[in-house]
Formats: sequence, C-alpha cells, structure tokens
Amino acid sequence: MLAHTAYRHVAGFVLLAACALTMNASGQGYICAEGGGNPGKGNWAEEVFGWMVEKGAKGGVVIIGAVPIENDERPALFTRLGASSVTSLVVTQENADSPDVEETIRNASIVFIRGGDQSRYVNWWTGTKTQKAIKSVYEKGGVIAGTSAGCAVLGEITYDARHGGLSPNDILHDARHPDLTLTADFLGFSPGILYDTHFTERGRLPRLAAMLAACALDLKREIVGLGVDPRTAVCVDPNGMAEIRGEGTVTMLRITDSTVAELEPGSPPSVVGLAYSQWPAGYVVDLNSKTVLKRPEFVKHVLSEQWPRAFGEATPMRIDGGSAGDPIRYQSNVCIISRVWTGKAVSDAMHAGQMWVSSVPGAQAFYLDEGAALTVEKDFKVLVACTGEKPRSVVLLRGAGMQWAGISPTEKPAIEEATLDIVQACAPDKPESKP
Repeated sequence: MLAHTAYRHVAGFVLLAACALTMNASGQGYICAEGGGNPGKGNWAEEVFGWMVEKGAKGGVVIIGAVPIENDERPALFTRLGASSVTSLVVTQENADSPDVEETIRNASIVFIRGGDQSRYVNWWTGTKTQKAIKSVYEKGGVIAGTSAGCAVLGEITYDARHGGLSPNDILHDARHPDLTLTADFLGFSPGILYDTHFTERGRLPRLAAMLAACALDLKREIVGLGVDPRTAVCVDPNGMAEIRGEGTVTMLRITDSTVAELEPGSPPSVVGLAYSQWPAGYVVDLNSKTVLKRPEFVKHVLSEQWPRAFGEATPMRIDGGSAGDPIRYQSNVCIISRVWTGKAVSDAMHAGQMWVSSVPGAQAFYLDEGAALTVEKDFKVLVACTGEKPRSVVLLRGAGMQWAGISPTEKPAIEEATLDIVQACAPDKPESKP
C-alpha cells in the first residue's frame, strides 16, 4: 500500500529571488584540491602533482595526516617530480601544538593533506600551531594541497563529517539529517567555496545542493560548491584562476537570483534553481567571477533555449525508482535513471544523465531511487510521487538555458549553466500538490 499516492507536478517552478553571490580571492599562495584517488593508477598524478612541485619552486614537501598510513606512494612521486625533500607527519590531537611539528610545516614549500576523516583535522587542529603553520605556508606563497578529506578542508566552509558521513539517500529523505554538519573558516584558503569529494562516483550531487542551502539559511553565506571527482584536481593560483586537471570532472553548483530552498527537519529537501556546470580537464575558470576563461576544443556553443522540450507525443510510462529492469529510460529529450544510489554502479547512473544533457540541448535527466516513482504523460508532463512510508526527493538536471556543452574523447561531459533541482516527491505536511 502506498503511503503517499498523490503526484506532484514538477514542470514550471515558481521561484523567489535570492541575494547575488560574490566571492573575492585572498591570500598569496596556491591551492590544489584533488577529489581522491590512488596516485599510482593512471597518468593523472604526474600532471596534478607536477603542478604542485612547479608552483612550489621544487621546494620541500610535508605530507600530513591524522593517522599512520602504510605504502604511501606520494613521497616517491614528489621526489621523482623534482621536490627537494619530502617529510611525512602524523599530526594528532596530542602533537598538534608541538613546536617541532610547527617548525617542520612552516619550513615547507608544499603542504599536502592526506585523505581519511576530515572531522579529525577540524577537531584536532583547530586553534593549534599546526593550523597556524599550514596557513603560514600559504601566506608566504606556497602550495596547499589535499586529497579526499584533505581536499574537503580547503574551502571557506568545510563539510566536517563530525557525526559521520552523509549519504545522498540520507539527505534525500531528511533535509536536516544530523550528519549534515558544517564548519566555517577552518583553513579558508578558497573564499566562497565548499569542496566535496569522490563526487560522481558516489553520487554526492544532492548532498552538495543541500549543503549550499544550509550555508545560506544557517550561516548566512552564499557559497559555491565544487564537487571534485577522484584523480581530478582544481588547481588555483593566487588570483583565483583555476585549472581543471586529471581524469574526471569538477561540478560547480551556484546559488542564483532564482534559487529557493526549503530545508525542514524530517522532510525531504527542496532546492530548486541552482546553476549547474561540469568541467573536465582543459577548463580554466575565474573563481572570483565564475567566468570560464578557456574551454577544451570539443566544447561547443549551443542555444539550448531554441530546442523544443519535447518532440511529438510521449509514450505514457510509469517508472518505479527501485524496481528491477533497465535502470535507464529515454523519452525523446527526457532521460530517467532509477536505482541511482542503491544500484551497483552509482557513477554509471550519474554519468548517464550528465551525458544525455551534454549531448541533447534542452534535455532533462531525472534521478530516482527506492521510494519514488515518476510518470510521463502523453504531452510530456512529468509527475513524481512517493511509493513508500518514508518521503523523499528526486533530482532533476535541466539543460534548458545551457550555453556550452560537449563530450570529451574520453567521454567526460562538459556542461555550462544548466539547472539543478532537488524536488520533493512528497512531504509529510504536504501530501498533495496539484498542477
């Protein structure tokens, strides 16, 4: 028996204006925010770590983490690429205020923060000599880099994971899930930025959207979200110019004048009208103005607003987000992907919708999972509903208004200025919503 049987019409949102987002770069150093990944796999590492060594003038490297690690390949990689020395440190709550640790970090030209659990970094290093020493390297023009958890702590706002990791399914059920915890100004090397990691492979798009909404509602800061894939890096110079390097893509979510959000405890989130861009390697972006300065050759200008949103009549269908069968369905310019977060290949599911939007101007991609269903009617009206006891939201990526797009030779999508919506399929206090 369905807990919520009423469908909600999801075409044509009425949105409220929000404050414009601005960001000013500060500081003198370089940032390399890498989304995770084994440096021993693929050629991406030389490109990314080589940038660090070059910007650090081939000086000394300090690799820091909060717990011991075995068989780390990075010291040998830094040495091979020309770093003058490499030192590895384990910085815990007990030694974070050690003068020896402070001196070792301050003398470095490059500080690389390992992955792991970013809550340890925030909890153990805040207010210590370690935190001050890392900032001193940046202020003297050095390089601060991080992977996975080490990447997550580089922005103005940090998803700190103090209560545990926040899964996409968790946030799609509860907009105020207790695992959504944020820390402001821990290191703060990228003003106006929140970094999320392992982005496409773990389907973290909805959680980043909810984090940006929480920043605006709770912290009164309108932040740009950068979701960084593994083996991929955002390499930022002192002027805020960012190069995208590596194998994957970097996804930018940005609040606009049309964004409106609703985050209620126990209810699924509603965050509509976020600007969505996705950059593979070869992009250069001004993070101050959010302006693209350079695009790869395969990216072409498109006029998606001139494309019809539908072609002819649709074949009516109903898709249960958790049902077996083909997880990807197409209806003209609409792509519907089910079992996105409970299936075996989250990355493939996310990639399917991204590729569809980047290749068909004006297309839409719906991401569903257990507890939600979607119906396409003959006139391409799309409706969603909950099918379980627990309300949830669905994710919609809209290409209408997209200006630039393309697909790389390695099948990485490029998308500029599409729109992302996190749409309530139903909510406890709003069981019905008529078209």
